[in-house]
Amino acid sequence: MGSGERPLSEVRFFTVAEVAAVMRVSKMTVYRLVHSGELPAIRVGRSFRVPEQAVHDYISDMGRISVNAGAGYGGPMLPEEPHITGLENESELAEEKRSPPVQVDIYLDTDDDRIIRRVVDKFDSLVNFLGYDGPFDSNEIRGSFIRRSWASMKLTLNPAELRNRSFRVERALEAHMLAPNQAVTDAEAARAIVSLFQALANVPNACLKAGSIVIVKYEVNGSAVAFARQLSPKEMRAWERFPEIHRDPSSVFDALAMAVARLDDQQVSGH
Repeated sequence: MGSGERPLSEVRFFTVAEVAAVMRVSKMTVYRLVHSGELPAIRVGRSFRVPEQAVHDYISDMGRISVNAGAGYGGPMLPEEPHITGLENESELAEEKRSPPVQVDIYLDTDDDRIIRRVVDKFDSLVNFLGYDGPFDSNEIRGSFIRRSWASMKLTLNPAELRNRSFRVERALEAHMLAPNQAVTDAEAARAIVSLFQALANVPNACLKAGSIVIVKYEVNGSAVAFARQLSPKEMRAWERFPEIHRDPSSVFDALAMAVARLDDQQVSGH
């Protein structure tokens, strides 16, 4: 051990949430820094831990950049909040080595642990098919079942392959809900969707989100109604800002529209 190194037992580690609080940025920004290699971290199970010194070094380095750029100094210049790139920026996405982690949200209107575990297992399998590893940094709430977590792009994939998998799942969802008896052209995606909906059979109300894909199920007069669609970049930002959207599956898209409007109002007012 070098003279300037601290014993390992004295090293303090931060969670992603703690780093976000110290740097006054979102958790997604921290994940982007970790995955880009700008902020050193270690993976412990399904979570990341960031050495305290790494956070101090990063802030110090950004502060020096701010001063050298002639921007004045009133504290470190921190990275901007993440902008979720739309599909129109194909060339920019193709140049990225890693896509940012995505949120994976689950709301199930049941407290039956057997049903919950089956649905969670099938949905995590779908997330895996979409090209993501996870979940990590999971936060579960019981009563009804709510889980908020994150997933990161598999190291063996690139953003173009990720988009292709998302398209395959969208097509499989559309076929399952609009033409369930039609012959499938993508058996792997279809199996993932059918398995998930079979697991959801005894859940009256559910809302599941993986990245930009949202699946909603609820009952009307005893009959099940299901919807699925891909969110726009603006809707994804609104969902991240107002995560309680998913707690009422029957009105989730109305609540999302209101959240987008609130987000627009806040941007106009500068808050």
